[in-house]
Amino acid sequence: MKIHYLCCKSINLSLKYLLSLPFFLFLCWKMYSLQRIILHSLQ
Repeated sequence: MKIHYLCCKSINLSLKYLLSLPFFLFLCWKMYSLQRIILHSLQ
């Protein structure tokens, strides 16, 4: 029972992670482009 519960938990976590991964990538890309824009405006 315990093992089954743990498996369900990890599957749920990985699903959540997979769903949030595009969001994180989008955030990283946003931050990166913002940083580049700021650097360009400073020069």
